[in-house]
Amino acid sequence: VIAKVARAFSGSNDMGRVGVALSLHGDGIAKLILYKTKSQVLASVVLTEANASVIERESYIQFYADDKCFWSLRFDLDADEQAIIQALRKYDLPLACDSAASSSSSPSISDQDNKPEKDVEKKTTTPQLQLQTPQPQPRARLSPNVSTTHRQSEERPLVEDVLMTPVSRAVSHSHSSNLLPLRSEEDEIHDNSLIVSKRRGDSGKEMDKQMDTILQAMHRLVSGASSSTPLKANHQITMAAGSENSHESEDELIELEQKLLNLKRENRTLLKSLRAKDQALEELRLSSSALVEKNKALNQQNAILLATMASKYEQANSSSSSCLNCEQSATLISVLKR
Repeated sequence: VIAKVARAFSGSNDMGRVGVALSLHGDGIAKLILYKTKSQVLASVVLTEANASVIERESYIQFYADDKCFWSLRFDLDADEQAIIQALRKYDLPLACDSAASSSSSPSISDQDNKPEKDVEKKTTTPQLQLQTPQPQPRARLSPNVSTTHRQSEERPLVEDVLMTPVSRAVSHSHSSNLLPLRSEEDEIHDNSLIVSKRRGDSGKEMDKQMDTILQAMHRLVSGASSSTPLKANHQITMAAGSENSHESEDELIELEQKLLNLKRENRTLLKSLRAKDQALEELRLSSSALVEKNKALNQQNAILLATMASKYEQANSSSSSCLNCEQSATLISVLKR
């Protein structure tokens, strides 16, 4: 009917990825089969029997096989799991749902139902809190032992006003506090003028010091620039000389490379000529050896002819008949011997 791929667990052993197939036979038998290959079946369960059932969990399904082994299947895709479950329901095969999943889903629904009520309660309580906020009360007088900085931080108004603050003193047994006597405006003006004159004197001295430092810095810059000009000129001269030397060395290198190429070409031509001469010498050797052999053969033939002629001459001399041309034949024989 349907076949999918899932990861199988036999008890606590991971069996890897297996094939899950739901098959229906003609006699009304339905089987759930786990297999690695077509010939290797891991487990099977007949779902039409009374005790057989498939348990649907939150993210996997479980069942007891015919060999009483407990198997768990986890599908890679939710669609594959839903396809198997829908096929089981379509053919009215035993499928049991996990109660823990349903119970875990019911509290979530109840929590979702309670959330709007809590939100409504919060919304209704916030206006009451706003209405119940207390009105500002008049501030109590501070004791004289409180410092003026703390008092200013707590009692700073929105608009800056001139306030007369009492000086903190040790608390007496009668808890009485006295204010400092106010100074006159003339005394304050006289003090301010003294402060201004002191500041002017100090500022004048500071300005003189700053001018001295600026002049010293300018003098250093001028002296540094004047001393750096001959150094720059020397540097430029050395750079120009170095550039000329580099150009000359580059030209020399180019000339040497050209000479090297020419020498290589001459060497190649000489090698070719030497090879040709070697080949000619080899040919001469071969031809000379052939001529020597021919000369040997001719010498042998000449020796044979001389021997025959000498034998004929001896036969002629030994015969009784006289030869008319004896002198001529003798001269010829001597020439041939030479």
